[in-house]
This record gives sequence, C-alpha cells and structure tokens, in this order.
Amino acid sequence: MSSPSTPRSYHPLGVCRRLSGLPGRPKRGRAGDEQGSIILVLLLIMVFSIVAVTAMTGSISQLNQSTNTSSRNGDLQAALAGVQVTVGRIRAQNINGYVVPSQLPCGTSSGWTNAASGTGSASFTTSVQYYDETPLGAFVAVSCTAGSGPTPPSSGNYLARAVVTSCSPSTTCPNPTAASTAKGNWRRVVSTYNFNTSNANIPGGIIYSYSNKECLIAVYNNGSNASGGVTLEATTKCSTSNTLEQFQYTPTWNLDIQIAGIDYCVQDPEDTGGGSSTVPITQNCGAAATAQWGVNDNGDIQGVSTGTSPAGAPNSYCLQNPLYSDPTGTQTSKVTLGGCSGGFNNTTTWQISPSAGAGGSQPPSGQAFGPTSQLVNYQEFGACLDVTNQNVGSSFLIDYMCKQFPDTNGYPSWNQRFCFQKTSTDAHGNPVGMLFTALNQTTCTNPANPYCLHSPLATPGSLPSQVWVTVTACDVTETNPASNVTWTEWGSNGGSVHDYTWTDANGYCLEANTANKWAPPGNTDKFSTIQVDTCNGSYQQKWNAPPSLGVSQIANTHEGTGTGAVTGP
Repeated sequence: MSSPSTPRSYHPLGVCRRLSGLPGRPKRGRAGDEQGSIILVLLLIMVFSIVAVTAMTGSISQLNQSTNTSSRNGDLQAALAGVQVTVGRIRAQNINGYVVPSQLPCGTSSGWTNAASGTGSASFTTSVQYYDETPLGAFVAVSCTAGSGPTPPSSGNYLARAVVTSCSPSTTCPNPTAASTAKGNWRRVVSTYNFNTSNANIPGGIIYSYSNKECLIAVYNNGSNASGGVTLEATTKCSTSNTLEQFQYTPTWNLDIQIAGIDYCVQDPEDTGGGSSTVPITQNCGAAATAQWGVNDNGDIQGVSTGTSPAGAPNSYCLQNPLYSDPTGTQTSKVTLGGCSGGFNNTTTWQISPSAGAGGSQPPSGQAFGPTSQLVNYQEFGACLDVTNQNVGSSFLIDYMCKQFPDTNGYPSWNQRFCFQKTSTDAHGNPVGMLFTALNQTTCTNPANPYCLHSPLATPGSLPSQVWVTVTACDVTETNPASNVTWTEWGSNGGSVHDYTWTDANGYCLEANTANKWAPPGNTDKFSTIQVDTCNGSYQQKWNAPPSLGVSQIANTHEGTGTGAVTGP
C-alpha cells in the first residue's frame, strides 16, 4: 500500500511490477505512455553517444590538423634557415671585401645536409646554382667544382648571382632542386643572391682615332710618374689593359683619367694660344670641374668656350691626331689643339668608346631625359639614338656617339635630340605618347617640322626581310596618334624586363641591334641599327638608365611549388 505522502506514479513497487509483469493493480490507460518514455530515453542515450563520439573525432581531427600546420610551419622556417646559412657561407668567402671564387660553396645533385637541431622536420638540404651575366644582360648557368668554385666567366661575362634552393625536412627531399621522393609534409624556398660587381657602365675606355689605328694616352713627362707632369699624346699601341688609355667622359663634360687612384683632367689650353699648345693633364678634377670638352656633329672633340657664362658654346679648336699625318714617324706624338676641319676625317674625328661614358648626356637617376634630351643606350653607354646622316628619309636609324656641349640650348643637333609628347597613360600608370625629333630645331617647344619615331610593329624574325625603326612626319598635337608612332615610357617602374625601356603599341621594346651594324662609307667603324624586338630585359633594350641599375643583393625569395624541379634564376 502506498504511503499517502508519496506520489503513486513514482512508487518503487509499482514501477517494478510494471517492468516485471507481476500481478498488481489493474492496468490503466497511462501504461502505453510510460512504455513510450522508455523508448525515448533509449533514443536520447543513443543520440548523445553519437554526438559525443563525433565531437571526440572532430577534436582529434583538429588536433591532427594543428599538428600538421605546426609541422609545415616548422619545415618552412627550417627551409628559410637553410637559405640564410648558405648566403652566410657565400658572404664569408671574401678577402678585404672581394669574393674569392675558389672558396665559394658548390652544390651537387644531392646538395649538402645541414640540420638546425639534428634530424627530422628541423633539418634541411640546400644547393647553389651560379650564373654569369653576358654583355647583353642574359644569365648563363655555370658549373661549380668544390675547391675551385664556379667556372671562370667567358670573355665579357662576369659572375652575377647565386640561386640558393633550400628544402626541409632533409629526409623527404635529399635533392632540394627536384620534387620530393617521399610522402609527408615538406617545404622548399628559392632565393637569389646578387654579387656586388663592377658594373660594365662604370666609365673607363679608349678614345680611338677615326681610322681606329691610333688612340689617346696619358704620358708621364719624366717617364716614370706624375710628379713631373702629364701630357696628352697619341699612340698606335692601343690596349684595353693599359690604365693610361682608359679615359672617362664625365657628366661635367670633362675627359678624366685615374692615375695612382687620383682623378686627373685633360685641360683645354685654348686661352693660352690654341693650335700651338700641347694639351696638359692636371689634377684639378672634381665634381665642380669646369666644363671643357664637347663632341660636335663630326665626332670632333672640341673645346668649350670659357668666356661665356655659363661656359657652353664650343670654341674653334679641336684635338688633333698628330700621328695620322706623320707616316715617317718623325713627328712628335703630343696632341695639340687645331682648327676643326669639318666633316669626318682622320685628323680631328675621334671615336669615344661606349665604356668611356655618356658625358652630360647621362640623365640624372629617375629621370626619363637628361639635360641634352638624348636617348643613351645602356649596352653601348655613350652612344645615342641618331637619325642617320641627319636624313629623315633614311631607311634605318643608328646608335652613334653622343654629340653634345654644355650649351644645351644649342646642342646637340636635332638628329640626336628627342622629345616626348604624352597623350595618355597605360594600365600601369606609365606615360604613353609620341617620341619625336624637331627637324632643324634644337628645342622641343612648338616644333615646326616634327618627325616621330616610327615602329614597324614587328620583330626581325616575324617578317621575310629586316625591319628597322625610322622617323616619319607627324602631328604632335594629336590626342589619339597612330599605333605605329605610339610609345610607352617605362622609366624605373617595369621590373627587370621593362626597366628603362620604350615599348611600341604591340609591346615590343626599342633596341639597339648590336649584332647588325652599319658602316658609313670610308670608315671601318660600325654603328648598331635600331629595331624593336620581344622584351627580354637585355641592356641593349634599356635607354637612359643610370650607370648602375642598383639591385639588392638578396632578391626574389619565394616558396617553390614543390611539384617539380627548380630551374633558372
């Protein structure tokens, strides 16, 4: 019998009876409901069990993902450490700041193994591929032998960069430049180390006569050193290895030469008698040196007037070649000043090597044009875009020695002075417009007869015959010029390929074709012709670049895809 104070539905005996089927009180209508409650409880227990198992599985999965992520991050850090270690090894191989190639580390097909903390995910393998750079700006892979270093560069080339490849862990990628041979997490990092080298455009080169048989040389008056004075002379024994023949044509319009580490300048003695004077080389050279020498239309090195303010217009004296008119060899080799004879000749016409510099034509860093409004080619530094023979009907243009004087209002002549009329900008924000020269004018303002640079809009290999850039009459007031006279100026915003280039409407780069040169009648010297070609980052496609492009030593660090071999810089 139930206690009056206990609810009947929760009586223990009653529950037992219902579950066991023992006789008891008569069944009532709520018995089915109680059986349904039991089923619901069982279902809830089952659901809770499934949820618990699922939650536990998810937690385990998240823990595994976290572990994998941590492992991959560790692999990436280890790969980066491999780059740092290898770059450190490269930098350590120097004497007084100069690289010792024979001591540079060499990679093999399997690389070498370095462990940050032993083995496992903290280990890495690294390898190095060295590259030479050619005079055209192309990179060539070179082999490397332990104890000997990279293969010595070919003539004209120099050791330019090392591409470091690092992979972690070492157990999964024993060859860091190839795809992993094992399963599991692994990371690869590729980085380029650029060597600091003497840029090919650091001035210093020979100044030849028109016949190429003689060149200028600095000669000690006492025969042994500069203490007794130095004089400008001519010699027939021209050599690129003789430092006394390596002149620089500087942005201050001076002919400079280094003697025992000191800058000396070729002096213009026009104030002391002109034609009868020998030409001294003295030590008063510097950043504020007075302009002294220009180059006229005939390639004469002509003195600059000092009586004007500022000094600019040329005087009437030019450097004379004393050896050409002396077949017997009895005449002195001392260079004197004489009258500028006019026309190309073997007495007053000289050829300044591109390596001697661009003089005042060199634009300040970051500017599209310099004070002379010329386009200086980077490969042939010191040579400028030139309308051949001052003939607008010429079938091709050339890259000719930059003609210039400090009097930039009157010089250079129109056929080397180029102007830019901007009409729009491209998607990268670069100026787009017309490059033109003003016929018979030495100013870009209000041109009466402008001739625009005309592109064939085709590369040499795309047509059955050679195609060149020319000039054509145009209207620079047009706001929507024809595509063949439309050019884009990239300045220093184009990366390694487009830095300091001019591209036509088809995206081809303006180029001095150093492999296809033109020789004027009666002269053995040859000048590069001008064309457009597929942009490739070569120096002959760069115009008005500073003497040194100035790249960072460590560049282009990126993670490899991990799916194949690593090739190229």
